Amino acid sequence: MLLGGKLIDYYFLLNGEIDFIIVSEFPDDQNVNELSLIDALLVRGSGAIESITTLPALRAADAVPLFERAKALQEAATYSKPGD
Repeated sequence: MLLGGKLIDYYFLLNGEIDFIIVSEFPDDQNVNELSLIDALLVRGSGAIESITTLPALRAADAVPLFERAKALQEAATYSKPGD
């Protein structure tokens, strides 16, 4: 793929609201951002597809370090409501 991504699978849905889902994998967020720009300019701009939503997902094992970092940030942060 041009952006270094990989097509994992695709599914056609029968619920009427969403027509299909494409599952792909990219090495980093920058590539996903570039894909979103291509989507906005080329795919939706063509009028062939009304809307596309990109949803980043993580494997559970990859999310653990992010949860740990979020917890550390929460513990380090102090919040005072306005007026205090």
